[in-house]
Amino acid sequence: MGRRNQSAVSTLVERTTYTLIPVPLKNRDAKAVRTAFVRELKTLLQQMKLSLTHDRGKVMTEHKLFTRDAKMQVYFSARMDWVHRNSGHWGGQP
Repeated sequence: MGRRNQSAVSTLVERTTYTLIPVPLKNRDAKAVRTAFVRELKTLLQQMKLSLTHDRGKVMTEHKLFTRDAKMQVYFSARMDWVHRNSGHWGGQP
């Protein structure tokens, strides 16, 4: 969340090129994340949209609806360190 919890952003990271796509969020609930990801994915090249790997956070509780809307399968990372290692360092985190 941003300053005074007034903004939020999530990230999509393409695993082969490590392309980082920041996704602005209107809220941090599952519906807001799903609709923001679907909207952002519509702008990407098809080869970047084969699958999505996400941590096991609550924001992907609508993963079945996401799969339907984005026509993309969601996989969940067995270990969250992969997700954070590949998106966290863009924000200055180790």
